[in-house]
Amino acid sequence: MVCGEDGVWKWVHGSHLTCIAECGLPRVSVKGHIVNGTTAESNNWPWNAAIFKRSGDQFLYLCGATLITSSALITAAHCVDGTAEDLRVVLAPVSSVWSVNANHAHTQILEHLQIHVHDGYNPTTFEADIAVLKIGNESRAIELTDYVYPACFPFPGRENKQIERYQTSPANVGIVTGFGTDESFQISKTLREVRLPVVSVRDCFKVLDLFPLTTQLCAGYTNGTSVCNGDSGSGLLFQEEGARKLYFIQGIASHGQQGGGAGGRWCDYNRYSVFTRVGAFSDWVELVVGLD
Repeated sequence: MVCGEDGVWKWVHGSHLTCIAECGLPRVSVKGHIVNGTTAESNNWPWNAAIFKRSGDQFLYLCGATLITSSALITAAHCVDGTAEDLRVVLAPVSSVWSVNANHAHTQILEHLQIHVHDGYNPTTFEADIAVLKIGNESRAIELTDYVYPACFPFPGRENKQIERYQTSPANVGIVTGFGTDESFQISKTLREVRLPVVSVRDCFKVLDLFPLTTQLCAGYTNGTSVCNGDSGSGLLFQEEGARKLYFIQGIASHGQQGGGAGGRWCDYNRYSVFTRVGAFSDWVELVVGLD
């Protein structure tokens, strides 16, 4: 018996039962579309998560993350450099303001997480800018709901490799959600979303004057639509074609070029962004996620 693309369990000889996809489907109907500056409906993207870091007696928004199983998330390695005790992860976040999430009915707050940073991570080149956050023995269990549900991850396998190869081809468009800085270079208090096309290595070099590594990909525009400071760690997701229309994470927002805002210390919205290509690390992620 298999789960068909039409969401139906099919017996080899006859009758059928309905089935539910295990990942990558919004549990509430997706509304609207993504434009620069558009506010996102948090329940449209139930795999979205936000990382907060302790600063004195409060927690401040740090980075994005993506739920990929019922017990693990992925983010950028440069987002989790430090002690796990100072970090909190909010599932189904509705704001970059800690108190707003803490008092919201649908959010779940995780602490005492296990942090696994890839051994090949290089903070200079951003090679292997990927980390897995796992539920620890002292962590609360994640409750899967209409507002908290994992995205599909391209774990090792021929079919997933084919999906990855197609979705990360130039001109295919992915979706990023996050609380990164807006046009005024302020951390957004509300979840925002943007559609970004994958860019060829050649075009990426023309704009950024650097060649992305084979474990990276470029995406974005040169017209002011981009990810920015605070969007690091957020997932770049693509919707599968066909009947299932599952969302697969294929990238993690890693870095871009500075030059925007006062003093040029913010991202340059008119340049492409570089993402970690998660499929290049699928074997490692599978290993870490399966560790007890």
